[in-house]
Amino acid sequence: MQKKKTLNVNIGENIQRARENANYTQEQLSEIIGLTPKHLSAIERGVSGASLETLKNICLSLHVSIDSLFFGDKDSTGDLHYLSVKIKSLSPSQRDKLGKIISDIIDLMPEE
Repeated sequence: MQKKKTLNVNIGENIQRARENANYTQEQLSEIIGLTPKHLSAIERGVSGASLETLKNICLSLHVSIDSLFFGDKDSTGDLHYLSVKIKSLSPSQRDKLGKIISDIIDLMPEE
């Protein structure tokens, strides 16, 4: 049995975390990116490495950076994705109201 590569394990854990933060099941994400659930599971467990094309598709589908898959969330990417998911769940009128609130808050912020 081949030993798991540390890089594959780390990337797999970060993919799983990003997928769960986006509220996708393995089945849902695998369908979106064109893999079988079994293959995605192997990637998340670090048993299999992911091709660059697969990593790109994962990043685009989960709205995360490649850095976050390689190095984990070292910045606010995860927070921004969480907010993005929450905003997408709002109705159009709620999004309009939120946009106005955010605009008003930004207008009140002092220049740096």
